[in-house]
Amino acid sequence: MSQAKAGDTVKIHYTGTLDDGTQFDSSS
Repeated sequence: MSQAKAGDTVKIHYTGTLDDGTQFDSSS
């Protein structure tokens, strides 16, 4: 993982799901 500097465009998308498909955490 690299540190983001001021002015950088950072796009991180993630979705956490449980075994039954329940979404418990997401970022977009």
